[in-house]
Amino acid sequence: MIGVMPFTLNGVTMATRKRTTTTKTTTTTATTTATTEPVVEINLDTLYKYHDYWKESHVWLRDFINERSDEITTGVEIGVAFGSNMKMLLDETSLTKLWGVDTYSEKRWNVGDLLNVKEEFGSFDGLYQHILAMLKPYGTRAKIARMTSEEGSKKFKNESLDFIFIDGDHFDLENDLKYWEKKVRDGGYIIGHDWNHPCFGNITQYLRERYDEDQLVGIDGPVHIWYVQKGAFM
Repeated sequence: MIGVMPFTLNGVTMATRKRTTTTKTTTTTATTTATTEPVVEINLDTLYKYHDYWKESHVWLRDFINERSDEITTGVEIGVAFGSNMKMLLDETSLTKLWGVDTYSEKRWNVGDLLNVKEEFGSFDGLYQHILAMLKPYGTRAKIARMTSEEGSKKFKNESLDFIFIDGDHFDLENDLKYWEKKVRDGGYIIGHDWNHPCFGNITQYLRERYDEDQLVGIDGPVHIWYVQKGAFM
């Protein structure tokens, strides 16, 4: 802004221009938007829709852990699916920590049309959110990791687990064992699903080639579970 200031020179009043500067101050108010977790209404009926299909397996594993409660307190399930097995173990055993590892990705699941994820939950993201909500009440006892079997195994130290339960990629059991077998402590249990299952004969064949007959225990259908105790073969 330019103003005029009078002054006197040799008795003559003169005028000079004075430049003044006006500073405009702008105040900005920052607004912080809080982010909240999506509210998911858990529909256990939907999550448990296929529970009866695997019920015998879940019950057998629950009883196996309870019979050894003094030595089995921590474990990982590789391949969580709808989470009914994790929920039963958390509800009906004294496990202090149970992790689940699953990609929740259409590209990684190989159970055909048995699990209608899109129809029931809209997407694999939707199913994953349901699993998170279902496990939330268990606090630090339960944790789910949305990642591949290999990625998940890197989160655990060797010989840090009492058991693992493998029910993931039914056509890549060899790699699952490579990733996870070393994570089980000496005397712990390597357990898996689909022993002598009509859809996955490759699993039983591979296990019989990998372990000696006196090391490997297989339970036929409807349980379809196998296990070995680490230390009996290493």
